[in-house]
Amino acid sequence: TTQSPDERLAEIQALAKDVYVGRLMGIYLEDKESLLSWIGSQAGYDDAVSAIDSRRLTFIEEPTHDNLGFAVDEVLLDRLDCVVVEATLNAKGVLEGASSPSTLILIYWPTEAGVFLDGAVWEQGTPQFQWIEECDIAERGVTP
Repeated sequence: TTQSPDERLAEIQALAKDVYVGRLMGIYLEDKESLLSWIGSQAGYDDAVSAIDSRRLTFIEEPTHDNLGFAVDEVLLDRLDCVVVEATLNAKGVLEGASSPSTLILIYWPTEAGVFLDGAVWEQGTPQFQWIEECDIAERGVTP
């Protein structure tokens, strides 16, 4: 979409943060239908629905772009069908019990509409062969 590496990084940062905020907002609003706009795997959708049903996340305030910390530390893979980043997330002040930032490997599936869908989450330091397999063979799509 963009040509400059700096522009592409900014684009990935913005799209990935949209997913982070959108997913949490869907859980906050208990809106299972809206989760379909942000989550691209059945496991991710089931996890978010479970968070709603079990009320395992306690929100201190409504999640927004302004009160959630999200930074792409490194783009590990940037393909038309899969984008993988190492990112630092911080929900302190939004989620009860969130105290310090977490660094994770996040997999996104770009859509024809120009947005990302949350594909999978891996722990920081996961070997490349494990998360690259997620890009290559993961079953995509959600059946609510």
